[in-house]
Amino acid sequence: PEDVTPGEGEENKPVEIFSKVYIIKENYIYKINEKTTIKEFKSKIETNSEIVFLDNGKEITDENSIIKTGMKIKLSDETVYDLIERGDLNCDGKITLTDVSKIILHYNENNGFILTGAQEKASDMNLDYKTTLTDVSQMLVLYNSL
Repeated sequence: PEDVTPGEGEENKPVEIFSKVYIIKENYIYKINEKTTIKEFKSKIETNSEIVFLDNGKEITDENSIIKTGMKIKLSDETVYDLIERGDLNCDGKITLTDVSKIILHYNENNGFILTGAQEKASDMNLDYKTTLTDVSQMLVLYNSL
């Protein structure tokens, strides 16, 4: 057996992140529900990295803060993931009539209302990676249940 100092090589181990609840794909983390706190989010992911939460570039340390679409996490290897709250199209952490209006306008392809980036991903309510009439109806059901 080789002599190995305990902990040796740990700093070279690749950063990993997993979740049995959330979908982690292409530097996005999907399927976050409304009113999810940072503390709750952290309890549903596994990683060998420190996690820094960012909102508009500012570090968020209050674990009771609510996750919003567009917030980011940064891992120790500088990898950044955008957080996507289902249905939160205006990035305020809540599902409101504004979000319902935005998904309808996006679905109808109204000029000036085409969603992109994290907001477009948040409009994908059934997580099939496109915004369809099914997503619009699921948004209405979600909004009416709140």
